[in-house]
Amino acid sequence: MMASMVRQLANFDFINVLENNFTGPIPPDMCKIGTMRELLILQNNFTGEIPESYANCTIMDRLRVCKNFSLSGVILAEIWGLPKLKIIDVAMNGLEGTIISYIERAKSLGEINVANNRRGVKKKKMAGG
Repeated sequence: MMASMVRQLANFDFINVLENNFTGPIPPDMCKIGTMRELLILQNNFTGEIPESYANCTIMDRLRVCKNFSLSGVILAEIWGLPKLKIIDVAMNGLEGTIISYIERAKSLGEINVANNRRGVKKKKMAGG
């Protein structure tokens, strides 16, 4: 169902699909044109990885994909570098990897939640912290 709505959603700058029991991969085309400002896809049943196309959302300031439990892979380096990103919440998924040093490029980032990922997303100590 979510995939069938994507063409219409691609032009939106705010999407909230909290607690809808959507399944399958996160549709990559929601950020295809780069105008997504806030994407809230919490508490669904999405699987797979966070799409690479989300790194094109250069005006995104809030990305919340927590509590999907079966999301996997790593959080793309390009997402951490989105220039306006203030909040990233990827808690309670199956993500893995290390939050590497180039997270420091995210000058506007004010909130990070990577808690309770089954494969252990680890925070790397940031310079000065």
